[in-house]
Amino acid sequence: MNESETLIYDLLFSILEQLPSANKAISSQMTKAEMTEILRLNSTPIYEVFQDFSVAVESLNFIASDYQLRMKAEDIWKQQLEVFRSRIKPAADDLMEACKKDKIVVDELIQKIANY
Repeated sequence: MNESETLIYDLLFSILEQLPSANKAISSQMTKAEMTEILRLNSTPIYEVFQDFSVAVESLNFIASDYQLRMKAEDIWKQQLEVFRSRIKPAADDLMEACKKDKIVVDELIQKIANY
């Protein structure tokens, strides 16, 4: 796992750890997919905004690492980076708001990922 993937994993684990209906179902050996499914089963509102945030982060990372696009069309690559960066802040805000409703404190982790 790269650093960004580790941060997303840690965020998901922290959310589940603070979610009373899910905290007994998790372990540190679980995959992201397993934890995501537990989140889906225990808190659909948080699951939906987590998915949006996670996709935005993964998309930005994918574009940022696309060296062929960067070499062939740097101006398009830069535009795409900005498009995906602009998606992260609203997704981060939505996730923080959804977590606050369930008294889940993960703002610092979300901000760290959004500013990565």
